[in-house]
Amino acid sequence: MEIEKKIDLVVNSALDLKAFNIKSYDLRGLSTYADYALLISASSDRQAKSVSDKIKWDMKQHKETPLGIEGTQLGEWVLMDYDDLIIHIFQEDKRFHYDLERFWEKLPHKSYSN
Repeated sequence: MEIEKKIDLVVNSALDLKAFNIKSYDLRGLSTYADYALLISASSDRQAKSVSDKIKWDMKQHKETPLGIEGTQLGEWVLMDYDDLIIHIFQEDKRFHYDLERFWEKLPHKSYSN
C-alpha cells in the first residue's frame, strides 16, 4: 500500500475512536528506520489500546501487518512499526513529557482533526 494511503487509513482509524492531536512527520532523509511518523494522543490507557487495536485491525484488512508493537499492556505510549510508517499513540501527559515534536519541529508535517 502506498504510504499516503497508509497514513490516511491510520488517521481515520484513530479519529473514529476520538483520538486527537494527530500529526504526521516526514522523516525521509533524516531516518533510516521509517519514512513517516504519526503522533496520536489518547485520553486514557484504554483508549490508547483501543486505537492501537483498531489500527491493527484496519491495516490487516489491507494486508498490512506490523513488524512490531510495543507498550499495549500499559497504554501510556504504544509504538507500532509498519516499516515505512512508525505510529506513536500517547496519553497526553506522556506525549508532553517525551516531546518528540520538539525534535521534529522543523520537518514537514501535517495536522489532522475531525
